[in-house]
Amino acid sequence: MANVKTIKAKIKSTSNIKKITRALEIVSTIKLQKLKKKADSYKIFLHSFLSTVYKVSNVLPIFSTSSDVSGMKKDLIIIVWSEKGLCGWLNVRLFKKIMHDFDPVSTDCFVVGKKAAEFCHKQGYQVVGKCHLKDDFSDVELQNLYAFLHQTLKKNPYKTISVVFNFFKNTLQQIPVILQTYPLDRKVIEDFFTKIWISELLIEKKPMFHWILLEPSRAKLAKSLSEQLMNYVVYGTVLQNKTGEMAARMLAMKKAKDNAADRIKYLTIAFNKARQWAITQEIMEIVAAKAAITDEK
Repeated sequence: MANVKTIKAKIKSTSNIKKITRALEIVSTIKLQKLKKKADSYKIFLHSFLSTVYKVSNVLPIFSTSSDVSGMKKDLIIIVWSEKGLCGWLNVRLFKKIMHDFDPVSTDCFVVGKKAAEFCHKQGYQVVGKCHLKDDFSDVELQNLYAFLHQTLKKNPYKTISVVFNFFKNTLQQIPVILQTYPLDRKVIEDFFTKIWISELLIEKKPMFHWILLEPSRAKLAKSLSEQLMNYVVYGTVLQNKTGEMAARMLAMKKAKDNAADRIKYLTIAFNKARQWAITQEIMEIVAAKAAITDEK
Protein backbone atom coordinates (compact mmCIF):
# COMPACT_ATOMS: atom_id res chain seq x y z
CA MET A 1 0.00 0.00 0.00
CA ALA A 2 1.37 3.40 -1.00
CA ASN A 3 2.45 5.81 1.67
CA VAL A 4 -0.24 8.33 2.71
CA LYS A 5 2.24 11.20 2.74
CA THR A 6 3.47 10.38 -0.79
CA ILE A 7 -0.06 10.26 -2.19
CA LYS A 8 -0.93 13.54 -0.50
CA ALA A 9 2.12 15.19 -2.11
CA LYS A 10 1.06 13.86 -5.53
CA ILE A 11 -2.46 15.24 -5.06
CA LYS A 12 -1.04 18.67 -4.20
CA SER A 13 1.31 18.76 -7.22
CA THR A 14 -1.45 17.56 -9.57
CA SER A 15 -3.81 20.22 -8.18
CA ASN A 16 -1.16 22.86 -8.95
CA ILE A 17 -0.90 21.55 -12.52
CA LYS A 18 -4.68 21.73 -12.81
CA LYS A 19 -4.67 25.38 -11.68
CA ILE A 20 -1.90 26.30 -14.15
CA THR A 21 -3.54 24.56 -17.12
CA ARG A 22 -6.90 26.11 -16.27
CA ALA A 23 -5.30 29.57 -16.18
CA LEU A 24 -3.62 28.94 -19.54
CA GLU A 25 -6.93 27.70 -20.96
CA ILE A 26 -8.70 30.90 -19.87
CA VAL A 27 -5.94 33.13 -21.26
CA SER A 28 -5.93 31.24 -24.58
CA THR A 29 -9.73 31.48 -24.80
CA ILE A 30 -9.66 35.25 -24.33
CA LYS A 31 -6.89 35.68 -26.92
CA LEU A 32 -8.73 33.35 -29.31
CA GLN A 33 -11.89 35.46 -29.17
CA LYS A 34 -9.90 38.64 -29.91
CA LEU A 35 -8.07 37.04 -32.83
CA LYS A 36 -11.28 35.57 -34.27
CA LYS A 37 -12.85 39.04 -34.36
CA LYS A 38 -9.70 40.39 -35.98
CA ALA A 39 -9.67 37.55 -38.54
CA ASP A 40 -13.35 38.09 -39.41
CA SER A 41 -12.76 41.83 -39.96
CA TYR A 42 -9.71 41.09 -42.10
CA LYS A 43 -11.73 38.59 -44.14
CA ILE A 44 -14.20 41.33 -45.06
CA PHE A 45 -11.37 43.66 -46.08
CA LEU A 46 -9.62 40.97 -48.11
CA HIS A 47 -12.87 40.10 -49.86
CA SER A 48 -13.26 43.69 -51.05
CA PHE A 49 -9.60 44.02 -52.03
CA LEU A 50 -9.56 40.77 -54.01
CA SER A 51 -12.77 41.67 -55.83
CA THR A 52 -11.14 44.94 -56.94
CA VAL A 53 -7.89 43.21 -57.90
CA TYR A 54 -9.72 40.65 -60.03
CA LYS A 55 -11.53 43.41 -61.90
CA VAL A 56 -8.34 45.41 -62.48
CA SER A 57 -6.46 42.26 -63.52
CA ASN A 58 -8.53 42.20 -66.71
CA VAL A 59 -6.62 45.25 -67.94
CA LEU A 60 -3.36 44.85 -65.96
CA PRO A 61 -0.93 41.89 -65.89
CA ILE A 62 -1.11 41.39 -62.11
CA PHE A 63 -1.22 37.59 -62.24
CA SER A 64 1.17 35.33 -64.08
CA THR A 65 1.39 31.59 -64.53
CA SER A 66 5.12 31.37 -65.16
CA SER A 67 8.38 33.08 -64.29
CA ASP A 68 11.94 33.14 -65.54
CA VAL A 69 13.47 30.30 -63.54
CA SER A 70 16.53 29.66 -65.69
CA GLY A 71 19.44 28.82 -63.42
CA MET A 72 17.27 28.89 -60.31
CA LYS A 73 17.33 25.72 -58.25
CA LYS A 74 15.92 26.77 -54.90
CA ASP A 75 12.49 27.47 -53.49
CA LEU A 76 11.69 29.86 -50.67
CA ILE A 77 9.12 29.01 -48.03
CA ILE A 78 7.81 31.35 -45.36
CA ILE A 79 7.13 29.12 -42.37
CA VAL A 80 4.54 30.57 -40.01
CA TRP A 81 4.71 28.74 -36.71
CA SER A 82 4.03 29.34 -33.04
CA GLU A 83 6.25 31.33 -30.67
CA LYS A 84 5.53 28.94 -27.79
CA GLY A 85 4.68 25.30 -27.28
CA LEU A 86 1.79 23.76 -25.33
CA CYS A 87 -0.45 23.79 -28.41
CA GLY A 88 -0.88 20.07 -28.96
CA TRP A 89 -0.36 18.60 -32.42
CA LEU A 90 -0.48 21.94 -34.27
CA ASN A 91 3.26 22.19 -34.95
CA VAL A 92 3.71 18.45 -35.54
CA ARG A 93 1.33 18.31 -38.50
CA LEU A 94 2.95 21.33 -40.14
CA PHE A 95 6.38 19.81 -39.56
CA LYS A 96 5.35 16.61 -41.35
CA LYS A 97 3.93 18.54 -44.32
CA ILE A 98 7.12 20.59 -44.75
CA MET A 99 9.32 17.49 -44.57
CA HIS A 100 7.13 15.74 -47.14
CA ASP A 101 6.94 18.60 -49.68
CA PHE A 102 10.29 20.42 -49.40
CA ASP A 103 13.84 19.14 -49.64
CA PRO A 104 16.26 20.85 -47.19
CA VAL A 105 18.96 20.98 -49.89
CA SER A 106 16.85 22.99 -52.36
CA THR A 107 14.78 25.06 -49.93
CA ASP A 108 15.48 28.31 -48.08
CA CYS A 109 13.28 29.38 -45.20
CA PHE A 110 12.10 32.66 -43.75
CA VAL A 111 10.73 31.74 -40.35
CA VAL A 112 8.02 33.48 -38.36
CA GLY A 113 8.02 32.20 -34.80
CA LYS A 114 10.56 30.71 -32.41
CA LYS A 115 9.45 27.11 -32.94
CA ALA A 116 9.94 27.39 -36.72
CA ALA A 117 13.55 28.51 -36.25
CA GLU A 118 14.24 25.55 -33.95
CA PHE A 119 12.71 23.14 -36.46
CA CYS A 120 14.75 24.49 -39.42
CA HIS A 121 18.05 24.31 -37.55
CA LYS A 122 17.40 20.71 -36.49
CA GLN A 123 16.31 19.51 -39.95
CA GLY A 124 19.03 21.26 -41.95
CA TYR A 125 17.00 23.95 -43.72
CA GLN A 126 18.85 27.19 -44.43
CA VAL A 127 17.25 30.14 -42.60
CA VAL A 128 17.60 33.36 -44.63
CA GLY A 129 15.53 35.54 -42.30
CA LYS A 130 13.29 35.45 -39.26
CA CYS A 131 10.95 37.53 -37.17
CA HIS A 132 9.10 37.06 -33.90
CA LEU A 133 5.55 38.16 -33.18
CA LYS A 134 3.52 38.86 -30.08
CA ASP A 135 0.18 37.11 -29.64
CA ASP A 136 -1.60 40.40 -30.36
CA PHE A 137 0.68 41.34 -33.24
CA SER A 138 0.41 44.27 -35.63
CA ASP A 139 1.33 44.80 -39.26
CA VAL A 140 4.42 46.76 -38.18
CA GLU A 141 6.00 43.61 -36.72
CA LEU A 142 5.98 42.04 -40.19
CA GLN A 143 7.89 44.87 -41.87
CA ASN A 144 11.10 42.81 -41.90
CA LEU A 145 9.31 40.08 -43.81
CA TYR A 146 7.72 42.55 -46.26
CA ALA A 147 11.11 44.20 -46.88
CA PHE A 148 12.75 40.82 -47.44
CA LEU A 149 10.07 39.81 -49.95
CA HIS A 150 10.38 43.16 -51.75
CA GLN A 151 14.16 42.73 -52.14
CA THR A 152 13.76 39.09 -53.14
CA LEU A 153 11.28 39.95 -55.91
CA LYS A 154 13.72 42.57 -57.23
CA LYS A 155 16.59 40.07 -57.44
CA ASN A 156 14.31 37.15 -58.40
CA PRO A 157 16.60 34.38 -57.02
CA TYR A 158 13.95 31.72 -56.37
CA LYS A 159 11.76 29.51 -58.52
CA THR A 160 8.81 29.82 -56.21
CA ILE A 161 7.86 31.52 -52.95
CA SER A 162 5.26 29.83 -50.75
CA VAL A 163 3.74 30.38 -47.33
CA VAL A 164 3.36 27.36 -45.05
CA PHE A 165 0.92 27.82 -42.19
CA ASN A 166 -2.00 26.39 -40.23
CA PHE A 167 -5.35 27.60 -41.51
CA PHE A 168 -7.98 28.17 -38.82
CA LYS A 169 -11.13 26.45 -40.09
CA ASN A 170 -12.84 26.26 -36.70
CA THR A 171 -11.95 25.80 -33.05
CA LEU A 172 -11.54 22.05 -33.44
CA GLN A 173 -9.86 21.98 -36.85
CA GLN A 174 -6.71 23.66 -38.14
CA ILE A 175 -5.50 22.68 -41.62
CA PRO A 176 -1.81 22.68 -42.68
CA VAL A 177 -1.68 24.66 -45.95
CA ILE A 178 0.99 25.52 -48.52
CA LEU A 179 0.06 28.64 -50.52
CA GLN A 180 2.22 29.74 -53.46
CA THR A 181 2.55 33.51 -53.61
CA TYR A 182 5.18 33.73 -56.38
CA PRO A 183 4.71 33.43 -59.28
CA LEU A 184 1.34 35.01 -58.52
CA ASP A 185 -0.87 32.47 -60.28
CA ARG A 186 -4.51 33.52 -60.55
CA LYS A 187 -5.81 29.94 -60.48
CA VAL A 188 -3.82 29.12 -57.32
CA ILE A 189 -5.14 32.23 -55.58
CA GLU A 190 -8.71 31.58 -56.73
CA ASP A 191 -8.64 27.93 -55.63
CA PHE A 192 -7.27 28.81 -52.22
CA PHE A 193 -9.68 31.62 -51.45
CA THR A 194 -12.82 30.07 -52.94
CA LYS A 195 -12.27 26.55 -51.56
CA ILE A 196 -10.65 27.28 -48.20
CA TRP A 197 -10.92 30.90 -47.07
CA ILE A 198 -13.58 33.05 -48.73
CA SER A 199 -16.10 30.75 -50.39
CA GLU A 200 -18.40 33.61 -51.43
CA LEU A 201 -15.64 35.53 -53.24
CA LEU A 202 -17.01 37.39 -56.26
CA ILE A 203 -14.77 36.84 -59.27
CA GLU A 204 -15.53 39.31 -62.03
CA LYS A 205 -14.57 37.94 -65.44
CA LYS A 206 -15.64 40.93 -67.56
CA PRO A 207 -13.66 44.18 -67.86
CA MET A 208 -14.64 46.84 -65.35
CA PHE A 209 -14.42 49.73 -67.85
CA HIS A 210 -14.34 50.22 -71.61
CA TRP A 211 -11.42 52.58 -71.06
CA ILE A 212 -9.24 53.32 -68.06
CA LEU A 213 -6.53 55.86 -67.20
CA LEU A 214 -3.60 54.40 -65.28
CA GLU A 215 -1.01 56.41 -63.33
CA PRO A 216 1.94 56.53 -63.15
CA SER A 217 2.12 53.64 -65.64
CA ARG A 218 0.66 50.19 -66.29
CA ALA A 219 3.85 48.37 -65.25
CA LYS A 220 4.33 50.29 -61.99
CA LEU A 221 0.67 49.95 -61.00
CA ALA A 222 0.67 46.22 -61.74
CA LYS A 223 3.84 45.76 -59.69
CA SER A 224 2.43 47.78 -56.79
CA LEU A 225 -0.82 45.81 -56.73
CA SER A 226 1.08 42.51 -56.90
CA GLU A 227 3.23 43.50 -53.93
CA GLN A 228 0.21 44.69 -51.95
CA LEU A 229 -1.64 41.46 -52.68
CA MET A 230 1.33 39.39 -51.52
CA ASN A 231 1.68 41.46 -48.32
CA TYR A 232 -2.03 41.20 -47.53
CA VAL A 233 -2.07 37.45 -48.17
CA VAL A 234 1.00 36.93 -45.97
CA TYR A 235 -0.54 39.00 -43.18
CA GLY A 236 -3.75 36.98 -43.49
CA THR A 237 -1.87 33.66 -43.25
CA VAL A 238 -0.03 34.84 -40.12
CA LEU A 239 -3.34 35.93 -38.59
CA GLN A 240 -4.91 32.58 -39.43
CA ASN A 241 -1.99 30.70 -37.89
CA LYS A 242 -2.12 32.77 -34.69
CA THR A 243 -5.84 32.13 -34.36
CA GLY A 244 -5.30 28.41 -34.87
CA GLU A 245 -2.46 28.43 -32.36
CA MET A 246 -4.70 29.90 -29.65
CA ALA A 247 -7.48 27.42 -30.44
CA ALA A 248 -5.07 24.48 -30.31
CA ARG A 249 -3.52 25.71 -27.05
CA MET A 250 -6.95 26.23 -25.49
CA LEU A 251 -7.96 22.66 -26.37
CA ALA A 252 -4.62 21.22 -25.22
CA MET A 253 -4.85 23.01 -21.88
CA LYS A 254 -8.48 21.95 -21.44
CA LYS A 255 -7.51 18.34 -22.03
CA ALA A 256 -4.57 18.66 -19.63
CA LYS A 257 -6.87 20.20 -17.01
CA ASP A 258 -9.42 17.40 -17.41
CA ASN A 259 -6.67 14.77 -17.18
CA ALA A 260 -5.38 16.41 -14.00
CA ALA A 261 -8.90 16.37 -12.53
CA ASP A 262 -9.25 12.66 -13.35
CA ARG A 263 -5.85 12.00 -11.81
CA ILE A 264 -6.83 13.86 -8.64
CA LYS A 265 -9.96 11.70 -8.33
CA TYR A 266 -7.89 8.54 -8.69
CA LEU A 267 -5.30 9.74 -6.18
CA THR A 268 -8.00 10.82 -3.73
CA ILE A 269 -9.47 7.30 -3.78
CA ALA A 270 -6.00 5.83 -3.31
CA PHE A 271 -5.35 8.30 -0.47
CA ASN A 272 -8.59 7.33 1.31
CA LYS A 273 -7.77 3.64 0.92
CA ALA A 274 -4.25 4.16 2.24
CA ARG A 275 -5.47 6.20 5.17
CA GLN A 276 -8.17 3.62 5.95
CA TRP A 277 -5.57 0.86 5.79
CA ALA A 278 -3.27 2.81 8.11
CA ILE A 279 -6.08 3.36 10.62
CA THR A 280 -7.08 -0.32 10.43
CA GLN A 281 -3.48 -1.38 10.94
CA GLU A 282 -3.15 0.84 14.00
CA ILE A 283 -6.37 -0.57 15.49
CA MET A 284 -5.15 -4.12 14.86
CA GLU A 285 -1.86 -3.32 16.56
CA ILE A 286 -3.67 -1.83 19.58
CA VAL A 287 -5.98 -4.86 19.83
CA ALA A 288 -3.06 -7.25 19.52
CA ALA A 289 -1.12 -5.37 22.19
CA LYS A 290 -4.09 -5.39 24.55
CA ALA A 291 -4.61 -9.10 23.96
CA ALA A 292 -0.95 -9.76 24.72
CA ILE A 293 -1.15 -7.79 27.99
CA THR A 294 -4.32 -9.65 29.00
CA ASP A 295 -2.68 -13.05 28.33
CA GLU A 296 0.31 -12.12 30.50
CA LYS A 297 -1.96 -11.37 33.44
